[in-house]
Amino acid sequence: MWQGHAVQWAGKVGMVGLTVAVLAGGCGSAGDESDTGAPAELCSAYEQFVELEDELLAPEVFDLSAGELQSVLADRSRVAASMAEVADGDLGEALRPTARFDPAADEILVEAWREDRQGLPAAGDSWTTKALSDQDELVADDGARMATGDWFSRSTQRRELLYVTCVEPGLADGPDQDRAERAPDGLISYFRFADVATATGERLAVTTRGDEAESPFRLPTGWRSPLYGDAVGDRVVFNAAHGDRVGLLSFDLLSSDSQSDAEVAYDGDVPLSCPSLSSDGRSILAPEQSFSGDDRGVFEVRAEDVEPLGLDLALQGCTAAVGDDHLLVAPAAASLADPVTASLMTREGSDLRSIDLPAHCNVTLGDVHGTADRAALSLRCADPGDSGLWTVDLESFEVAHLVTGAVGTPKWSPDGEWLTFAYAPVETLSGHLDIWLVKADGTGAQELVEGGAFPIWLPER
Repeated sequence: MWQGHAVQWAGKVGMVGLTVAVLAGGCGSAGDESDTGAPAELCSAYEQFVELEDELLAPEVFDLSAGELQSVLADRSRVAASMAEVADGDLGEALRPTARFDPAADEILVEAWREDRQGLPAAGDSWTTKALSDQDELVADDGARMATGDWFSRSTQRRELLYVTCVEPGLADGPDQDRAERAPDGLISYFRFADVATATGERLAVTTRGDEAESPFRLPTGWRSPLYGDAVGDRVVFNAAHGDRVGLLSFDLLSSDSQSDAEVAYDGDVPLSCPSLSSDGRSILAPEQSFSGDDRGVFEVRAEDVEPLGLDLALQGCTAAVGDDHLLVAPAAASLADPVTASLMTREGSDLRSIDLPAHCNVTLGDVHGTADRAALSLRCADPGDSGLWTVDLESFEVAHLVTGAVGTPKWSPDGEWLTFAYAPVETLSGHLDIWLVKADGTGAQELVEGGAFPIWLPER
């Protein structure tokens, strides 16, 4: 499973991917071809590979014995190695490193299974991640070493590369652009990384026509990397780093000055991430920044005072207010039979209503529109065709899949008719994201600027 595209602090956005435009030449040159032009042997093996990975994510996996699990893992590694051998050119170069370390990962998974057979189901879709979480690196049979995080990134890249090679090649370049649709005049602020590993960079601004503009934000001395943001009315809030802390900065754009000085909304000991403003703009909701859902509490910041909401709920994503008395959350799964999704609940944690989204996905809340009737979500799924930008009507709970690919932090326009989001095609797991726009009905998709993340649609000034 993909582990947090453009939503984790300090560059948890994976490795640089390869473009499928290059890969296509390497995939269609040997033996009988599939309908997509790729070697039929490769795509047949990919079908087996998907079936085995899906078996590992099914609730029934915990009915297996350790020996039966070992057999499934060994079959998966065997098929992965065969795909790496069949693929030539750049595709083969992309597949071989992961296949080389699969057996080492399998050994750790089986050992964790033997030691914690009862505890692993509680990790839900991420049980394999939990089993490998204490391992910094994997060691192949020949003594070569790979960081476990790199193996996860390459494993996801492998499945996505094969998906656009054997299933839907058209997704390799992203959605068809439609520039006949024109977004309303406005200003979008986005973050451009100077260094992904350290999450350093700067906030820039662009008009919805694609013209560079002056950023309206002036940071206080010592603060850096304003990543996640939210806007309500004239107020904008970001989380940002200050020394070893991760706090919150607030800006009032009502000022007629070209730039607005920040107010420090929070600079305490608890690192807070992905802030969300209440509908009146007076308070900020933010979960604790943590890579463990069990440790991620939700806090409310008001006039520099911070209070935990006291929710007895493990979270895997961000949180947003829906009106005055409800929250939209992404709770971590209790088991594989209870897949991670987004849910609407009261502020007290009762009346939890889950949204019907594809299973085996990492669901991250992007934004709730100011009228509290619609939300935008980003999904990263075991089935790459389900990944991308989704919206949900918070009254009818109807969902729509607008864009397929890697999507980060979608944000509504002030009029609720458009969304801006960070985007990369299905096969790309890299720090190189672009800023895109799309209408709320899925039409008018268009790239706005190359090289950017964490966009936010600014209020009119």
